[in-house]
Amino acid sequence: MAIAVAVVVFAALHRRGSGVVVALDWQTGDNSSFSNLECPHPDTQFGVVTSPVRQGRYAARFSESARDVWINGTVRCLDANYDSAATTGEEHYFGFSMYIPRGGLSDNLVWELHQPRELYTLRDCGVAPVAIVVSRGAVALRLFTGDCTVGRGFPIERAIVFPNLKTYPREKWIDIVLHIRFEEASTGLVEAWSRTAGSAWPARPQISLVAIPTMPFCSSCGIFNVTLYTEMGLYPGYSGYHEQDTLYVDGSRRGRTFDAVAPPG
Repeated sequence: MAIAVAVVVFAALHRRGSGVVVALDWQTGDNSSFSNLECPHPDTQFGVVTSPVRQGRYAARFSESARDVWINGTVRCLDANYDSAATTGEEHYFGFSMYIPRGGLSDNLVWELHQPRELYTLRDCGVAPVAIVVSRGAVALRLFTGDCTVGRGFPIERAIVFPNLKTYPREKWIDIVLHIRFEEASTGLVEAWSRTAGSAWPARPQISLVAIPTMPFCSSCGIFNVTLYTEMGLYPGYSGYHEQDTLYVDGSRRGRTFDAVAPPG
């Protein structure tokens, strides 16, 4: 990912539910919760909107086309906060909502925790360790974690489809919550829940992975205990993208408990 080219603005901290929450959203009516907008054409690709909205007054609209090529040669429109830290030994809940318009969405990453430059510049160690992706009409949790071997990749490489999102709904808000215990050893944990707005949350996590490393590192390179940062929006991640996509995102949170980050209602 690119180095920040804007002045870093720290994410808002406030109380909600039973945990302190880092709010990465647009309820200020602008983009001040984020460090950098990684969109080559922000005037056409990004907007803070009042409809559709999942909670509060505002949400964000992300759009991309084949002409929207970022400085590293990839099509994208991502909102990034480089100070939304998560690192080894920590445990957090993450929540956000997304809305796919009637026209649908092609294969894209829509939310991620990404590693810093010392890892992502290594060959085959550059994939975001934790991501929510849309692939072949489904929504999935994707992991690339553990001890990366340069030129070969990570020992944990998985993409798990949410059972209720094997075909994603259109023109409905989709709520997602993740619970992650960040560890380089095989003591990590990832749990994930999803629902459409207005429906009940599953009684148990729909995805549960235990006893795995949930952080990326490279022991042969001497790279340990990196700090991850948050990005969300649209990123196809492949060459030859020729689609036109739009996605709405709302209510991104990080907190101590499920209730602190889960969208209401």
